[in-house]
Amino acid sequence: EVMSAIESRSDVDVRLIALNGQDPNFRLSEDVAFIEAMKQKMLHCMIYGNPKKDPESFTGLHLRYNDPKARCADMIVNADKDASGNTGFASIYMAVWGDNTVHGLFPKGSNAGLNQQDLGEGDALDAKGNKYRAVSSLFTWDAGLCVKDWESAGRIANISKAKLEAGDINLIDLLIDLTERVENQSAGKPVIYVPKSVRTALRKQILAKNNVNLTWDTVEGKRVLAFDGVEIKALQALDYTEAAYKAA
Repeated sequence: EVMSAIESRSDVDVRLIALNGQDPNFRLSEDVAFIEAMKQKMLHCMIYGNPKKDPESFTGLHLRYNDPKARCADMIVNADKDASGNTGFASIYMAVWGDNTVHGLFPKGSNAGLNQQDLGEGDALDAKGNKYRAVSSLFTWDAGLCVKDWESAGRIANISKAKLEAGDINLIDLLIDLTERVENQSAGKPVIYVPKSVRTALRKQILAKNNVNLTWDTVEGKRVLAFDGVEIKALQALDYTEAAYKAA
């Protein structure tokens, strides 16, 4: 498996820190944007990572579940068999997170997750290349993805935003097909990842009295949307930028 090495550096002007009374919370607030950017990059890699196009990324779920001739094509549900075009479609992905199903990786000798190193005060460069004094933080994240059991993940392909908004896509039937195909759900934590627009559509469908598959569950004290007990998470990385999937 390929590992990614994502790195970012935050430089906060010492004059701004002084103006804010050396408050450590101010520096943290400036670093938050870098931390969020690193998180979104990692989530994007989890779905769309392709080391051949982006050397910093690892192999994501989309690349693993996009070949109609591969064995794992059985795990792909086609939402629109007549779909065509090089862009304009989104997908729903499902993974069962566990040691023997789907799990993250990190290089031997390194730490899991986001690492932050305080570099202290030094010279930094502004957008024009001019030096200024700054307090710097270095953020690094080395990670990868391992699909140990290909039947423990799956995808619903060819979701058109226009058809979704027109109500021409039966999300419930598609989710039933997906959850029935994904195996070993009791061997880990199954999660369904959807675009925000799909989550919005599902929230509206939860109001239907005959819709017993969709529920509001409580996980770690928070209300989460679930389908047959599987948590549904909306990802910013998922958007209508995928090419049409053509089954073999």
